[in-house]
Amino acid sequence: MTRHFNFHMEIEREDDCLEVFVCYSVAHGEAEIDSAEFCNVDRALMPAPLTDAEFEAIQERCVARMESDLAEDAADYGDWLHEQRRYRMAS
Repeated sequence: MTRHFNFHMEIEREDDCLEVFVCYSVAHGEAEIDSAEFCNVDRALMPAPLTDAEFEAIQERCVARMESDLAEDAADYGDWLHEQRRYRMAS
């Protein structure tokens, strides 16, 4: 099953620090970037597209986050199931 996650990170370019919103998915134990977009950037000052090095840094961050994001997702699902059972028992 494919799970989707997102996060913000900063990319440093020369003297600027640009915020990037990253969406990624995890399937079969592998993380794949779905999109990576600059945010909070004035359109007139829009930077050039991501470089290969920046894309690799984002991919590394996705891989580093993958296990904790999956664990948090599983815990959230467990909490939801618990609440559903409590609701049914109270009805």
